[in-house]
Amino acid sequence: MKENEYRFLMRIFVLISFLSVMIIAFPFLDTIAFACAFAYMTEPFFSALKKYTGRTLGAILCILMITVPAIILVFLILTDIFEFLNSLDYAGFVDYTVQFINYIGLQNIAKEDLSSILSEIWNFLKPTLNKMAGQIYGIPLLLIKGLVTVFLTYYFLKDGYRFKDAVMPHVPEVYHVQTELFIRKLHEAYKNLFVVNALTAFTVGLISIAGFWAIGLPNPVTLGALSGILTLLPIVGGWTIYMPLSVYYIAVGMYSKAILLFGFGVLFLSLAPDFVIRPRLVNHESSIHPAFALVAFLMGPLALGITGFALGPLIMGTFDAIFRVKNGKDSIINLK
Repeated sequence: MKENEYRFLMRIFVLISFLSVMIIAFPFLDTIAFACAFAYMTEPFFSALKKYTGRTLGAILCILMITVPAIILVFLILTDIFEFLNSLDYAGFVDYTVQFINYIGLQNIAKEDLSSILSEIWNFLKPTLNKMAGQIYGIPLLLIKGLVTVFLTYYFLKDGYRFKDAVMPHVPEVYHVQTELFIRKLHEAYKNLFVVNALTAFTVGLISIAGFWAIGLPNPVTLGALSGILTLLPIVGGWTIYMPLSVYYIAVGMYSKAILLFGFGVLFLSLAPDFVIRPRLVNHESSIHPAFALVAFLMGPLALGITGFALGPLIMGTFDAIFRVKNGKDSIINLK
């Protein structure tokens, strides 16, 4: 057999093998994405532990202390949120909203116009919410995927540093510099999206739950989780939770609770994330553009359901890394 024929057959074999792996892994694409996300979110703790425990024990401790509790907490919060959203009384919601608008002196807004607007928003969001809720309630498959996520997170933490060594031998030497730069930028993009934004949101969520509980708000876990999730989105943030609630408590005459909630929200949900928490996690110069974060954490879940919470940042992180990589005048995609 000639050398050219052998190379051609080997390329066919490699392509078939790659496609076979993709077919097998595709049903668990969300699992792989979440494992990658949890690995990045856990990596700062793992880096601190591995100096004293080694990679294997450090990964196990991170799984037991952080990843498993985080998965359980996320599952419980999402279940609570979707149960609440699916149980909303739309007609009652419209009536209460109209009454509140009339109460604050905006009687010129017609109920028909407001009902139409709210109806369109609800019709747009409900299919996505139902899709997410359907994924949550697939308990047996969800448990299997959760278990696989835990094991994959362990191996990503323990052996993830070998990814570069596995890729580079298959890259032509002329592209080594660009590929190494791309891998580094990809790591930075994922670190910014998952470690910075996700840990900021997680911290804000915990603070919100504690604060809302102390103030005496109903459903503090659900409200705190929403505050954390909204922190992921540029411009939006936790104020979209505490501001309407503060206005509501003023409207019903509970002024002390309104002032307390407003002060807590401004300090811990608006100022702290941008001026204390996020700056301690990343340098401003290397941060992801807000538009990328918005697409990753808002449009990802809307387009892909629950999977989008992990897959959206992975896709946008790759997109960001491709355009950040420069080597002279040539980008990572060398068209020569």
